[in-house]
Amino acid sequence: MKERLHGFAIIGALFIFPGGILTFKSVSFGTSMAESWLVSQGGADSGHYQIVITSYINTFLVLGESCWDLGFC
Repeated sequence: MKERLHGFAIIGALFIFPGGILTFKSVSFGTSMAESWLVSQGGADSGHYQIVITSYINTFLVLGESCWDLGFC
């Protein structure tokens, strides 16, 4: 039983650490991905770029929070 609890603690830590990184760095990750998208498109209007950057940031936030929550379950 104690070994199983220790295993769950290790697995939880493995989810919490990347979840925290994804959550707290979501703006820089999302901005980087949106800039990469903009270069691949060859340019876009500012409204469309704003939607793309917001979507990427929200994606990293959701992914980070999901990992974070799985680590505490």
